[in-house]
Amino acid sequence: MTPGKVYSFDIFDTLLTRRTATAQGVFCIMRHELRARSGLPLQMVEEFFEIRVSAERQARKLSDADEIDLDQIYAQIALRFPEVAVEQIEEVKRLELETETDLVIGVPRNIQRVHRLLDDGQRVILVCDIYLGEEDLRRLLRGVDARLADCPIYVSSRFKETKLSGALFRRVLKTEGLRPKQLVHYGHHPRADYKSPRALGIRATLDKTPLLSEIEHHYLEENNLFSQLVAGVSKTFRILHPDASPQAVVGASLAGPMFYGFILDVLARAQALGLTRLYFIARDGMVFHKIAQAIAREQGSDIELRYLYGSRRAFRLPSVFEITPREHRWLAERIPSLSLSMLVVLERLHAPVALTEHLVHRAVLVDQLRDAVVIGIQPQTQHPEHQDLPLRHPGTSGLGAHRTRAVGALGQHFGEDGEDTRAHRRVGVDELQPAQQPWDVIA
Repeated sequence: MTPGKVYSFDIFDTLLTRRTATAQGVFCIMRHELRARSGLPLQMVEEFFEIRVSAERQARKLSDADEIDLDQIYAQIALRFPEVAVEQIEEVKRLELETETDLVIGVPRNIQRVHRLLDDGQRVILVCDIYLGEEDLRRLLRGVDARLADCPIYVSSRFKETKLSGALFRRVLKTEGLRPKQLVHYGHHPRADYKSPRALGIRATLDKTPLLSEIEHHYLEENNLFSQLVAGVSKTFRILHPDASPQAVVGASLAGPMFYGFILDVLARAQALGLTRLYFIARDGMVFHKIAQAIAREQGSDIELRYLYGSRRAFRLPSVFEITPREHRWLAERIPSLSLSMLVVLERLHAPVALTEHLVHRAVLVDQLRDAVVIGIQPQTQHPEHQDLPLRHPGTSGLGAHRTRAVGALGQHFGEDGEDTRAHRRVGVDELQPAQQPWDVIA
């Protein structure tokens, strides 16, 4: 590296980030914490997210400078609630700083960049646009990495100048005695950390690593605590495990949050119904069972969670109450086809190209046959007299018989402990009702 250079780094979402999805997740958590405190107006507590966002917007509107600080923000909150004592306003402000401290984590890949530069004897400074004070930032940095906390900090709230306007970068150049080409900046914000410094001739590199996935952006509601925490957990996993396998990333980013929300709802409904025991059917229920155990431990719930061995055939048919396009497709899928795994095996075995082409052609024909089956079945099953005809088995009277056997088997299992099984049988009967949602089928 060329002598005479200075390396500058953005702080938030470059070296540090929060365990919520976005910065405003801090306000969601504060609202939750304030509910446990007395002495504040109910409106201030319940609408704290909107109040905090609005106060910052108003403070910026009234300020002649590029940047504001935390005191100016809470001054606006005090004006809106004159009945709240100054000491209480200060207490809420301290809660924000404490919440920031609790939520902050480091971004390992970028912290390692700083360490490598420091190890090489390079000068590293931190440049940040934020309303927090320099000492507040240093305390947050110290909680993550002591070497970061020792770096010089240029923060917009102190100088009332921002990177976005370019004024803070000009101050850095003047204070450090640098020409623009001698400053190398690294950050995540496309305008403040890339376009603005490059317009001044500073060598800027944009960190393009997305913090949130496309799915998380889609479902995120910034004012919703659960949404902030779920997306935040997924984000945190990816940041702390940059070398995680694709399967682990899918689990943390999609399957985990989805399954967690599903099981959380199941447990809440079980509690509302006064149920004391839930069964999770093998094998699909194994992951759900483990998630339920983790949630129950965290909540201190005493509900009994059992893993029940049973086949899909024993429970799938009893859970079907009408023949819909979903069932049409399921019936058609009974026809074997060429799967991706089969193609992989053929490739690994160095199968002749002609064989692979033959199987692919066969698969196309099978797909056409499957569509024909669906088209042929659908009109028949839509007739009132034939609603359960496609799923009847020889010697049975249709789906009702499957349900009767399933509930009977469950009743026998529930009765093994010598308990009154009526309530448990009610679970089997109640849960095996026409499904309105996926979780309306027995867990």
